[in-house]
Amino acid sequence: MIINGVPVTVPARTVIDLARAEGVEQAVCVGDHALHSGLTTAFELAEAIDDAAGRTGVGRARHAVGLMSSRSESVGESRSRLLFHNLGLPTPLLNQWVYDTSGGFLGRVDFLFPDGVIGEFDGEGKYESDPVRAVIDEKNRQNRLHDLGWVVVRWDWRDLSKPDVLVTRLRGAFRRAAANGTPVGTYRSDRLP
Repeated sequence: MIINGVPVTVPARTVIDLARAEGVEQAVCVGDHALHSGLTTAFELAEAIDDAAGRTGVGRARHAVGLMSSRSESVGESRSRLLFHNLGLPTPLLNQWVYDTSGGFLGRVDFLFPDGVIGEFDGEGKYESDPVRAVIDEKNRQNRLHDLGWVVVRWDWRDLSKPDVLVTRLRGAFRRAAANGTPVGTYRSDRLP
């Protein structure tokens, strides 16, 4: 394909070439973004892997594609998900809409472990426009989630650089959630009308 006189590869091929040449983490972060933004599809990635058969790194690319998700919305979410996978934590549901017992919307959460734990990766972007309001809204939402029986764990970029500490916090949250019992309310992968 030629764009503005420059030969380029299609997004699926670019993701696969990156996965073949670089580490799984970089490939998953780029692949998640490409899937989430609609630049490529899982089918196109599978075709690009088939086209790369016999080339160096195709096994690594196949592994990386198996870890990609269109529901991951940021590099922080992608890296968090890989950390959970690599350290044997349960696989969370991504970007779920949580409702109280009367169907009232409480919030959309980054990671939902159905056994009662919600995980939130806090990037800095959501606090840029009105940081005071954003922090107050987050605290109020977290209080409402706690009231339903959810255990909420939050982390940021610094925490991702200390995976052992983060995993210890998450395992503690799983123990607290088990003691609390099943949260009330509901969750879905899409918003109720």
